[in-house]
Amino acid sequence: MAQSEFTELFSPFTIRDLTIPNRVVAGGLGWTWSTLDANDTEPGPLLAAFWGRRAAGGLGLIISEPQSVHPSSTGSPRVIENSSDAVIEPYRAVTAAVHAQGTKIIAQLNHAGHLGVTGYTKLPLWAPSPVRAPLGSIFPDGGGVLPYAMDAGAIAEVTEAFASAAPRSLAAGFDGVEINAAEGYLLAEFLSPAVNRRDDQYGGGAEQRRRLLMEVVAAVRDRIGPEPVLGVRIGTDDHLEGGLTVDDVSEVAAALGSSGQVDYLHTTPSVLPTMAHEAGAYSELAAAAKQASGLPVIYSGWADGPETAERMLETGVCDLVGMSRATLADPDLAKKAESGAAETIRPCLACNQSCTTMGMICIVNPAASLPGYGLTDAANGASGASRRILVIGAGPAGMQAACLLAERGHDVTVWEREDHLGGQLTVAAKAPSRERLGVLATYLAGDLERLGVTVEVGRTATVEDVAELAPDVVVVATGAFGHLPDLPGVDQPNVVDVRSVLGGEAELGDRVLIVMGRAEHRFQALTTAEYVAERGKRVHVMTDAHFAGDLWDVTTRLETYQRLARMQVEFTPMVELLSIRENVVEFRNKYSLQTFTEEADTVVLAYGDDANSELLAALEALDIQVLSAGDVVAPKDIQGAIRDAALVVAEV
Repeated sequence: MAQSEFTELFSPFTIRDLTIPNRVVAGGLGWTWSTLDANDTEPGPLLAAFWGRRAAGGLGLIISEPQSVHPSSTGSPRVIENSSDAVIEPYRAVTAAVHAQGTKIIAQLNHAGHLGVTGYTKLPLWAPSPVRAPLGSIFPDGGGVLPYAMDAGAIAEVTEAFASAAPRSLAAGFDGVEINAAEGYLLAEFLSPAVNRRDDQYGGGAEQRRRLLMEVVAAVRDRIGPEPVLGVRIGTDDHLEGGLTVDDVSEVAAALGSSGQVDYLHTTPSVLPTMAHEAGAYSELAAAAKQASGLPVIYSGWADGPETAERMLETGVCDLVGMSRATLADPDLAKKAESGAAETIRPCLACNQSCTTMGMICIVNPAASLPGYGLTDAANGASGASRRILVIGAGPAGMQAACLLAERGHDVTVWEREDHLGGQLTVAAKAPSRERLGVLATYLAGDLERLGVTVEVGRTATVEDVAELAPDVVVVATGAFGHLPDLPGVDQPNVVDVRSVLGGEAELGDRVLIVMGRAEHRFQALTTAEYVAERGKRVHVMTDAHFAGDLWDVTTRLETYQRLARMQVEFTPMVELLSIRENVVEFRNKYSLQTFTEEADTVVLAYGDDANSELLAALEALDIQVLSAGDVVAPKDIQGAIRDAALVVAEV
């Protein structure tokens, strides 16, 4: 799409007296970076570097990470607590870094409610009612502790905490403040009929449930005066039976609009959409809030790129578009789109693997998304003399390494054994709801072409071929292959691995048993289970973990389990495979040590991977610099593969 087609996205927008240079918005997705020393819970230099780098990519507006307004909401020393004037001076460095790029920044004020953590402050969780977090708190996963039902004194204390935090943010240089009443946090809990069980003036009907929010808004506006920008973040209770619907949120939006105290609304679902969703998911919420309130609206959900953002602006869904994850994947998204180079934007996968679980990090671009991670300088530093470099293997690690090396002026050739590029990305993309993984492979392949990298597919590398080519450097990224456990019966014809299933090579019987080994707690087994179940097979997943997918982010796990449950996929946890005898498979419970058998027509093994390092070892005998990246070093995920590629570049 050409530059002229993003006219809405790159037009300025004014909220009250604050003119925002364009409509691209990014916010904090999770953890923040405090100083992690004697000044725990205060912003530090890394945070200024992070937001400054994001602003330099052309953002119009930044909404800060959630600032805890009260100690009962501060679950970690990494969470910045805006409860004293101590945050003002260090936050000035953050806002100055952003303003230096022409970007505006608004402080997000928040109380975590029953989504908090008790371990750091030793304080109880605060909530409207003694109801555990329905989707699990940050820790422990799976429900959290029973919170303290706030009395009148605690409610007044929290209201004052919001009111006191707002002027501190303005004193620190923020261009406005945003009150978070969404995403399952405290103010959203008061709004939600699913978790607010009160029968006083703060519970019961819709008007009573929104009383606290309206009081907080009034208190903040009274404290900051009539001029500064004040916004409110609102959203639905997705996945929560009896929770807030779009109609409920529209009523809240109408009340906020008619109050005359709020300048904009920011709509968001309670949990981030995954790659199973269409781009623009939950845009109906933004449109409904805009119509009900008459206020400008920021959409957040999943805007995968400038095309989606422009479409929502053109159709009047919203006035500004949140692109937090997309600008983590490529911090220069806005600049590239505005300059007519949208095709060079690194794609967001909506995988939620790192940005929602490890903090503001992206699996497809860890170097660019997190200054100070040890990668940015390595990947982008000045290159020395141009060298002839051979990259063996065109999975994510190999392709990323080749692109980075070509960007630094080296003469790069890629050999790939298969007849296509992408490695395991292309296999994983065949699983239901995981198709977007293929977008990354397509992007990297396009980058190789744009950078003039010589690519040879169907080329199996040998030591002799490498010696004949005589490159200055060889980067080995030959990946991994499925691990086969040393157990009786695994060599039978009805025993296959997840790759052969997703690749369409395996013949499947009616009864399919998928066995997860100790090394497989990520995505292989459950995505394969969904693939098989969609084909009408009876699927039973056996895992040695307490539950399958224990390392997944909560949203992906929840939605995957919902789909698998609808297809009647069975699960048996805490068991280990002993042997396979034709159609009878023997297991043992890990704790009781009792053995039992299951019948199956096909057994699918998901035991992780073994590094394909044979060629790497052989090449090290040559008088050539040999480097390695990705699974050939040790099996890992996409983020690890791409991180390896950045580290390899630093050694050339």
